[in-house]
Amino acid sequence: RMSARFMSSSGGGLLAISVAGAIGALVGYLLHGLNAASKRLSNVVPKSLRLLYFHIPGRAEAIRLTFALGNVDFEDCRLTRTQWAEIKPTTPFGQIPVLIVDGETLAQSHAILRFAGKLAGLYPTDDLLRAAKIDEVVGAIEDMLQLLTATFKLPADARLAARKALVTGALAAAWERIDALLAGREYIVGPCVTIADVQIFCTVAMLRSGWLDGISRDSIDSFTNVIAHYKRIGGLPEVRRFYANLPPEAYANLGKAGIDLQAYTPPDSVLE
Repeated sequence: RMSARFMSSSGGGLLAISVAGAIGALVGYLLHGLNAASKRLSNVVPKSLRLLYFHIPGRAEAIRLTFALGNVDFEDCRLTRTQWAEIKPTTPFGQIPVLIVDGETLAQSHAILRFAGKLAGLYPTDDLLRAAKIDEVVGAIEDMLQLLTATFKLPADARLAARKALVTGALAAAWERIDALLAGREYIVGPCVTIADVQIFCTVAMLRSGWLDGISRDSIDSFTNVIAHYKRIGGLPEVRRFYANLPPEAYANLGKAGIDLQAYTPPDSVLE
């Protein structure tokens, strides 16, 4: 009996230990999962975002609007040339924009734009093909911007001639392709706004803003799908609100740069 009792007691003890171990393992697993989820959440929602760029739209405007469209709080730091000279040696590649994410610096405008898109819900994290299609459009717009960038260092007469040739040549051909992609669509990729739409809007607005000498404000108005899309994005409440809330200093600096802000808030926008 003692042996039986002992075995029974041992068996019960083993069972209790086994159950306790299983519960402990389950609790540990759940805690690990919660910790991992917490870490993922902390990665997804930074506590602090500081975007550094000049007072012009340029390479930062699509990032600014992406944050605005996603109602993501960020600090819009607009630097003078003197301030830029001071911080330039501290940036990863000697360029801006840079985004300071919880104290860590992220450089390169497209990397920042995709990061902002993920935070704002304007770039998919679970659909690789759709993400690639968005990148495809962003890359096509970048090709256009590179054509324009190459003209900035030319002498005045050569710059004007080069831009005139682009408007009727390579840029026209590129916009024709974008126009075809937009046929019958509200947005360029999928059923909702993405960073690709924002990039198109910012590029059209730049061309219509008067900032680029040698390019008339109506240079791409013949691409009716592009213009309808531009007005649609410009009419989004978050976009209108972003520009309505710009501080007076920002307005003043845009004017000094020869940028007509009305190009970014078209009065005949398709309000949504």
